[in-house]
Amino acid sequence: MKRLFILSFLFICAINLFAQKISVDRIESDGRHQIMTSSKSYSVQGTNYSFCMKVYESSEYKDWLLLISSYSYISKASELLIKLGNDEVLYLP
Repeated sequence: MKRLFILSFLFICAINLFAQKISVDRIESDGRHQIMTSSKSYSVQGTNYSFCMKVYESSEYKDWLLLISSYSYISKASELLIKLGNDEVLYLP
């Protein structure tokens, strides 16, 4: 039982280590609900990038945004490939 508790505790800690947290949850002046996660930083070939998600929700639609930022220049010709859990790859120019 003690071993199961320790394994469960370590599993929960590992999940929380990589989980993003909600940093913004508010209603905008136009009535839309805005939710934004904290950013996660990653280094790609020596350049640091920050990624976060944002959603605007109204009664008619939901707008999902993937925000990518860096202190380094990001060219307008940049491309992003996202591999999903089902092995599908999204291409975003």
